[in-house]
Amino acid sequence: MGLDAVARGASSYGLAQRWADYKTLVKPRITRLVVVTAAIGFFLAVRDGYAWTWLMLGGTLFGTALSCMAASVFNQALERRTDALMPRTADRPLAAERLPLAEAVALGFAFMLAGQAMLCMFGTPLASAVAGFTIVSYVLMYTPLKRVSPTALYVGAIPGALPPVIGYAAVSGSLWSAEAVAIWLIFAVMAVWQVPHFLAIGFMYRRDYAAGGLAMHAVRDPSGRSSVRRAVLSCGVLLVLGTLPTLLGHAGWVALGLVTAGGLAYLYYALRWAQQGGRDAARKLFFVSLIYLPVVLAVLLADAK
Repeated sequence: MGLDAVARGASSYGLAQRWADYKTLVKPRITRLVVVTAAIGFFLAVRDGYAWTWLMLGGTLFGTALSCMAASVFNQALERRTDALMPRTADRPLAAERLPLAEAVALGFAFMLAGQAMLCMFGTPLASAVAGFTIVSYVLMYTPLKRVSPTALYVGAIPGALPPVIGYAAVSGSLWSAEAVAIWLIFAVMAVWQVPHFLAIGFMYRRDYAAGGLAMHAVRDPSGRSSVRRAVLSCGVLLVLGTLPTLLGHAGWVALGLVTAGGLAYLYYALRWAQQGGRDAARKLFFVSLIYLPVVLAVLLADAK
């Protein structure tokens, strides 16, 4: 009887379910965002006068996507037991033990090696090195630190902000020229943007994270006061950072106006969260963060000098 049940379970796990589980492993929405931000870095280098081809663009974006998918797979492999404890992640394929761990890890290594090869072939070795550091820092630094300290949020902001740097490096082959200051400013904007964004998520799902034993700010302080203070401070820093591309001569005055308006909106909703508290105010800040980033990055690219 037990063997029959196992056989029925194995046969019911068909191609469609496996494909759906593979999609969950590679986090397609995050991968799309990473590819878009890498493309912004790529075209910022093009605006700086570096030569490019469509083949270079395609190979760079595909290699970046593969690198991102590798990091996602490794992350879920390491966090499978934590994910199993949290309602919002318990049905992930490794947490639910639908996919063998060895299969997922092999897939992650295949993505990582293919991504590095694509970035070397169609971009530059520097782009491959930055992508490699992104994977290593996300998987081996940020992921284990989440169980130990809220500092993981700030450590994770580094690999999270590197995709545009990968795109820029793929065209330029250099990150230390005078022109490259612009891409580091975008890196800084993306790194600081993530802090209120993830603080809001952490507060909204603080019970899940507590069940998983993750050391989030909202787990250590369920009232949200600690999260709110950091969100407001980060939005204030982001408002100042947004002015630097124009003040340092890397963007025009249109960019200054629009980026400042976006920064003020982000800060406004952080202050509303501070005033009102609660999940609803945190959710509004989260949604504003989703609008802020693509608009600001598009403006900084369109009005780049």
